[in-house]
Parts: sequence; structure tokens; C-alpha cells
Amino acid sequence: MGTQAALPRIPSPGGWSAPAGLRPAWNWTPPPGIQPRLDRAPPWARIWYGTPLVDRYAYAWLWYHGGWDVVPREAWSLRHSEGSGSASGQ
Repeated sequence: MGTQAALPRIPSPGGWSAPAGLRPAWNWTPPPGIQPRLDRAPPWARIWYGTPLVDRYAYAWLWYHGGWDVVPREAWSLRHSEGSGSASGQ
């Protein structure tokens, strides 16, 4: 948890793309996780975010409009490959 706190955070999508058929921030998130930033969203999107059944669309809309903080893909890939130790066999 401490290493994740040290990683930089930027507005979504931050270089990440959800796999086909998955809704970003709803049923897919990047490996380092996401943090909501509703302070960046318009009031109607905040209401939408908290409304059952339509919240899944709000999550995705917020994803494409910077409503989540994410670790940049490049920062995560670099840190993950440096710290994994599994690259030695390649």
C-alpha cells in the first residue's frame, strides 16, 4: 500500500484502455487502482454517479472525462517491470 501511495496520479484515462467488452471504472480498472475525483465533475455527473442502475454509465463517462485519478500507464509499467524480478529469465 505504501508503494502505491508513492506513485504519481493523473486524471483518467492516463494512457490506459479497457479491454473490449468491459466498461472502464465499472467492471475494469487498471492494476494499480483508481480514485474518484468528483470535484472535477459537473453537478449532474455527481448525481448520476450516485444513482443506482445508471451509475455504471457515470463511472465510464467520468473515466473518459478525467473523473478518476490513475497511475500513468508508463509509470506503472516501469515500476512493475523494475520491481518484479521476473524479467531475469527473458
